[in-house]
Order: sequence, then C-alpha cells, then structure tokens
Amino acid sequence: MKTERKVLLMVRHGEHEDNVLNPESIANLCRNAGGSLTDYVREHGIKPEGTLIRHSDEVRTNYTGKAVIAGALGLTPVPQSQQDLDALSFDGIDIREDGRLSFSDTRFNWDVLKEDPPAYLAKWLADPNATTYDGVEITPYSEIIGAGYRTLQDALFDLVSGRKDLGVLATHASVVEGIAIAAVNSTRDTPVRDFDEIGGLFDTEDYATLVVDYTHEGFPNGRRYIGSLQRNGQEYPVEL
Repeated sequence: MKTERKVLLMVRHGEHEDNVLNPESIANLCRNAGGSLTDYVREHGIKPEGTLIRHSDEVRTNYTGKAVIAGALGLTPVPQSQQDLDALSFDGIDIREDGRLSFSDTRFNWDVLKEDPPAYLAKWLADPNATTYDGVEITPYSEIIGAGYRTLQDALFDLVSGRKDLGVLATHASVVEGIAIAAVNSTRDTPVRDFDEIGGLFDTEDYATLVVDYTHEGFPNGRRYIGSLQRNGQEYPVEL
C-alpha cells in the first residue's frame, strides 16, 4: 500500500494598512510560518513546482501566502515588503484564488462584531446553526466549517493530483478557525464548540499545520488522509 506525506499550512493574513502588508509582518511570516516548514522542505527536497498557494479575494492574503512560501523555500533576497515579494520568482508554484477563503459573502451582525470580536466569534461558534445574531440575519457558522472541510479536501486533492507536497491556505479571521475546526472535528464524536479546543482564536500571522499521510488504496473511496493538526505545540488527530 503506497503512502505519501502531505503538509498543508493554514494561516491568517499578516498585519496590514489598506490591504498592504506591513514590512515587519512580511518578515514575521517568512521567519515563523515559513520557517516552520524548512525542515520538511529540506528533508523532502521540495522545489517551487512541488508547492501550492490558495488565497482569498483580498490582496493581503495573496502576499501572505507568498511570504510563507518564500520563507519555507528560502527564496532570496529575503523579502521585507510587498515590492520585494513582487521581485521574487514564484514560477512553478500553483497560486489560485479560492472564494471559500474569503468572507465577502458572509453575513455578520457588524455592529456587535466591531464592539468585541472575540465574544462575537465565541457566541457564533457556540450555536453554529443560528441564522440570526441579536435579531440580525447572519451566516450560520456551520456553513463556515462546512466550507472549511471542502477547502481542505480540495487542497489535499490538488496536492495529490498535481504531485505536490506542500500547500498554504492564506485567509482571514473566522475562516481560518473554521478550517481548523473542520480538521479537528473529523475524528471527534462531539464537534468543537469552543475555540479553546483548537488552541484559541488565530491572531494575525498565526498558523496551524496539517500533516497527513495519503493512502492510495485500501478504503472504499480509494483514498484517505490520516494525520494531525499541529498548533502551538499541540497535536489534534485528523482523518479526512
């Protein structure tokens, strides 16, 4: 039975002003999220052609993904700005927009959200099928989690079908947590209802890494991904 390892890093975009990433944030993304992948890249001899990036419809997520991959692959010169990233060659890397990583179509109670984002998100997840929030129509968080699961499945399929080994999903608050929850829920009888169960909310630049072994045969659908979601020193079993 043939098995291959695949790594998929999910990351919340960096600090920005008017959709332009701050230089310090670009450096942080290269060093931290990107740096966390360098051992895997070196051990497996991964080249640009062996990687992919999926991002939202916002420019800052495109550059976030590129900053992470630049750090992972050790691209030089080390970027300090979006202009530096533009000057680097990303030839061979499969870079695409994925609408499920955006939040432009998500309905929020913006007045409440702006007052206390963590409290809003906690209540949203605690009742994930709710269609209103304090009387305002919203998107149920269960839809965010469901989209996160499909995003994971499709990204992993793209890795396998394209014979790639490393991917980055660059997205936003609430979306990145939904993806992480979808992964963790895959082995739980009781679904996640508190963000502490995935290590808390993601700050800007924060990331989690999905490490899975892909099996080509032996299951009814002919494939299965088994591994773990790794974040802040914690590991959560995953089976997709």
